[in-house]
Amino acid sequence: MFQRAAHIEPSTMPVSSSLEAIEEHSRKVDAKMERGQFVDNEGKLWIAGAPAGRALNYGWPTPSAPYLIAPGLRGWQPLGGAHNDGHVDYSQTLRVVRDVAPGEEPELSSLPLVERIIELSLAEVELGNLETTAQNAGPRIAAYFKRATRNGKPLGISRGNWCAVGACWATQQALQPGESMPHGYFASGIELEREAKQAGTWVGAEDAQRGDVCILPRGAPGSWTRHVCRVLSIDGDQLITVGANEGNRWRITQRKSSDALGYVALPRDTSFSPDAMLRTREAAKQAARRHQLKASGWDAVEALFRRMAAAGGTG
Repeated sequence: MFQRAAHIEPSTMPVSSSLEAIEEHSRKVDAKMERGQFVDNEGKLWIAGAPAGRALNYGWPTPSAPYLIAPGLRGWQPLGGAHNDGHVDYSQTLRVVRDVAPGEEPELSSLPLVERIIELSLAEVELGNLETTAQNAGPRIAAYFKRATRNGKPLGISRGNWCAVGACWATQQALQPGESMPHGYFASGIELEREAKQAGTWVGAEDAQRGDVCILPRGAPGSWTRHVCRVLSIDGDQLITVGANEGNRWRITQRKSSDALGYVALPRDTSFSPDAMLRTREAAKQAARRHQLKASGWDAVEALFRRMAAAGGTG
């Protein structure tokens, strides 16, 4: 269960990266805390999904900051991967969060389609390298290709560029009885793009929303090749996506929304409130266990930021 953090006055000191300075600052902070008090750090957070040997972080949240670091929350440092995975920095912190009270876990089936797709996509981030047998090949990649079609017939391949089939797999896996695919199950971004233009679901950045399929150019100018990923958040030209076949795995990536060729809009559910999404951690973990996966840490961080912002700000 989430408990709102207490805020104490800063304990300022000269800038130093020595262990002695870190320990002295910690003692000063401890002296201002009441026993059992939970104090929120105003720094940066490590998150899941970094490339091998690197580390991802973001933070320093405040409403006046220039960057969108999570849906509904701005910060002074956007998502970045400047550090290696052994970096030590006193501004980086770990939060262990449970944002659903015991006994109140909703079923994943209670979520709209786009949120189910996102939860399954984020769970794939934790798998790491999926190209385990050769470039663009591996057992899980073959599973993504299994349902792919072209011109109404099974495609019949098990390897290749897998960003499009990864996105389609997440959509197909999220479907409930009675629901149908909102787009085709294709192995190329150009097929998703052409279908959306014919169906009237092709939209620009100004109309794109969380969960939509983002289609980016790839290769030489004018090439038919595309990269496919999914929108986690979009605010003006700031875009955060989760996508397959980024390197040899799924990744969470910060981009510019203007770099996209366009977006495939998924069905909108105006009855779903953002608060409902914040109560889905246990449901995501259950879904991940069903697929023998671990749920990603990204949306735990996102949920924490959203709750703190709603509780009175974090800046």
